[in-house]
Amino acid sequence: MTLKVDVDGVLRNLAHRVFGRPACTWKNLDCEGNTLIQAVNKNPRLCLDAQPTQYLAVILNHHKHRRMHILTSQPETWRGYTEHWLDIYVGDYDVIYTNDSDEKLQYLEPGDFLIDDSPCFKRFDQIIMPDYPYNRKVDPLYRVYNPGELAYVLRRFNL
Repeated sequence: MTLKVDVDGVLRNLAHRVFGRPACTWKNLDCEGNTLIQAVNKNPRLCLDAQPTQYLAVILNHHKHRRMHILTSQPETWRGYTEHWLDIYVGDYDVIYTNDSDEKLQYLEPGDFLIDDSPCFKRFDQIIMPDYPYNRKVDPLYRVYNPGELAYVLRRFNL
């Protein structure tokens, strides 16, 4: 079993950097009428300036002395900033960039899990999902509401 991790909403709090608060909907708009993706496309440095989420410390603690496997969907223009952010906050990692959420599923073997906040998967049977208002209409395998619950799920499955 391998644990794979998304970046935004799981490790990095990009929504808070863009909106000044958690996003309420997947298509949330900033004060200029931009979605998160539009806002970051205009200023990719936001990827570097964003703070970690409350889940990063739990994942790092659980992954001591192990490389973190990251699956993320990001435009090319964000990637250098994202990798710099990962170098600062994560350290030892490998990253696979995908075109969308469903492509991430192709990288999961039976028994693998992905921590991801996206409500856009076709299936959620291998997804551990941090709870956010924008993803509450889907039913992942495990929904975690706080870092303690994430730590429990990671220990339970020895991920």
